Amino acid sequence: YSIPFCVAVALYKNPVDPFSFSDASVHDPAIASMTARVKMSAVKGQAPDDVSSTVTVTMKDGRVLTKRVTEFLGSPSRPLTGSDMRQKFMLLTQKYPARQMGALYERIENVQGEANLDWLRV
Repeated sequence: YSIPFCVAVALYKNPVDPFSFSDASVHDPAIASMTARVKMSAVKGQAPDDVSSTVTVTMKDGRVLTKRVTEFLGSPSRPLTGSDMRQKFMLLTQKYPARQMGALYERIENVQGEANLDWLRV
């Protein structure tokens, strides 16, 4: 889960889907090649708790694309919406029946109405 590997996976697969970060991705020659080409550098004087970053991509045709990001989805300044949370839960549980996981998500979302948590046992 190095940053170069995560960047490379994001360029080839869905970075929101945790299953994109699989053994197949680790052994994918295109992803490995891209991982080797990702360069990182620290910004002198940037505070340790500053999560902002600047990403620069040099295209094959020579164009250079740059974007600065100061916050990310899921951070306190950009919290996940209910829809975002449901989507993340469904992605994380996609190996199980969707209908069953949807019902489980609804139950977890309304856990304050449960008499006990025995139903969470495996």
